[in-house]
Amino acid sequence: MIKDQFITARSLLDFTYQILASESYLFDNLFKGGDNEILEKIIDFDPAKIRTKEIDQFILQFALGINNPEFESFKEQIKKLGVFSIKEAESYIRLLHLLGEAEISNPFKELLNFKFKDNTLDYYAKIWRLHSSFEGSVQQKQLLNKFYRESLISAVHKYCNRNAPNLEKDHFHLADYHEHCVATPVEIKPDFERIKSSASKKQGHFYAYLKVNDISLDPIEITMNFMELLLSIKDGYRPNKHDKGAVILLEELLEKILSIANQNNTIWIFHADRRIKLVNEGDEYYEISGIK
Repeated sequence: MIKDQFITARSLLDFTYQILASESYLFDNLFKGGDNEILEKIIDFDPAKIRTKEIDQFILQFALGINNPEFESFKEQIKKLGVFSIKEAESYIRLLHLLGEAEISNPFKELLNFKFKDNTLDYYAKIWRLHSSFEGSVQQKQLLNKFYRESLISAVHKYCNRNAPNLEKDHFHLADYHEHCVATPVEIKPDFERIKSSASKKQGHFYAYLKVNDISLDPIEITMNFMELLLSIKDGYRPNKHDKGAVILLEELLEKILSIANQNNTIWIFHADRRIKLVNEGDEYYEISGIK
């Protein structure tokens, strides 16, 4: 879902054959790639690429031949699963990832395994469920409002103002003219009525609905890939050429918001520590404030 991978029955059958019939253990076959388009995507999710203090320490100790009692006990336990000969520390990490919540109680497993939880996927599933089952209760509105305010709207605002980061949270950057920043206040909020009337249970995406200055936008398709980008931007990430697909969706959404914002009667001009407010009073005259 994150990579927006298109899967055919043929590629899925070949994928299954390769992870089961190749020479290595299944957990290595799954993450080491191969002559299959699905396997090539899954390489990006190899848990052996995760860098944490605990995982790095384990890889170093394994390379130096330093084995602690918990690790030796774990190796004895996995023999019951038919795993007898592993030569790389990364293979143990992949195995731990696939074991997940399996009933193998061992301090070594618990130490590393909790690092593999995908909080983004869990969050996506939670918001997907809220949209698909939305009935308009106060609790549902509170939970969804948190997503819209803190994730979707916040990310769009940060992306729009990436070259004007000091603007207030309700101001959207429109243009720059000779070191003067032009912005306008925009009210964006979730459209709960449309969420309630348009509930969908499609698993690959859900639709978000926004009102911009009380004007309803077209449905916004939220895929796992797009959700990941939104959360990354919210945390300070600046998109690059590798985010091309998701950024196109974000640019289209921002364009719709700014097309409405450009109709505002109020704009602000910022320069250094000065700010000027211009208000169009019914196309008859402009009220200007902030000039000293």
